[in-house]
Amino acid sequence: MGLESSQASYNKLQGTDTRQLTRELREHGIRVQGSTIIGLEHHTPDNIVAEIEHAVSHDTDFHQFMLYTPVPGAPLYQQMSEEGRMQRDVDYADVHGQFKFNFKHAAISRDDSKRFLDWRSGATSRPMAQVCTAFRARC
Repeated sequence: MGLESSQASYNKLQGTDTRQLTRELREHGIRVQGSTIIGLEHHTPDNIVAEIEHAVSHDTDFHQFMLYTPVPGAPLYQQMSEEGRMQRDVDYADVHGQFKFNFKHAAISRDDSKRFLDWRSGATSRPMAQVCTAFRARC
C-alpha cells in the first residue's frame, strides 16, 4: 500500500484513514507491505523526517522506502529531461530507487538522498530524537 503523506499529489488513498485500514487488514490476518517514496517534489530537509515518521506510524508488517526515480520511457523522465533536471553522470545500473537521485531535486542533494534512504532502514529501531539530531543541521 502506498503510504505517502497528504501533501503528495497522489489521489489513490485520498479520504482514507490509512492507519485504520492497515489495522483492519492486519486484524483479518492480511500482511501489509507499506511503500513510501522519498524525494517527492514537496520533500525538503525540513519535512522529510516527519514524512518518514508518518509512514512508519502505520506499523505495517513490511515497509519499503524508494527514491523518487524518473526512468527512461516514463512521462516524469521526459518532463525532467525537458527541464534539464536529469543527472548526466548516473550509471543506468544504479537507477532502481535504492541508491541516489538520478535527477536534480529542488531541495535535497543527490548525496543527501542516499543519507535519508539509508537512515530510514533503521528508523523503527532508533529513538526519533537521535534521528532528528543527526539531520537538524540540515533541517
